[in-house]
Amino acid sequence: MVSWESRFMELMDYYETNGRWPSQSMGTLGEWVHKQRGFYARNDKNYMKDKAPRLDEVGFEWTPRGNTRLKWDEGFELLVTLFTKLQFGDHYLFEHSQFSRICSPCIISRS
Repeated sequence: MVSWESRFMELMDYYETNGRWPSQSMGTLGEWVHKQRGFYARNDKNYMKDKAPRLDEVGFEWTPRGNTRLKWDEGFELLVTLFTKLQFGDHYLFEHSQFSRICSPCIISRS
């Protein structure tokens, strides 16, 4: 059995080489990544105390394929921005914005 620390180092090597995190379909490292996300999603007490902070420090993406989980205040700020734009008649399609990742498809009619 490979230790958590060994997999973590393997993950860092992968990221440094490829510039992205491995998907869960990428063999044993992908399976390990999937398990880490599962522990995080379940808010496992021991995991959140010891291992999650290590992954946070290196900017690990907790949601796969670029899906984004925002902090409450970040989401609120985006909502206020959207409301402000709509309030002043600035209607458009948020194709490549954070809005489309949050509420996909987030299509606003163009006047």
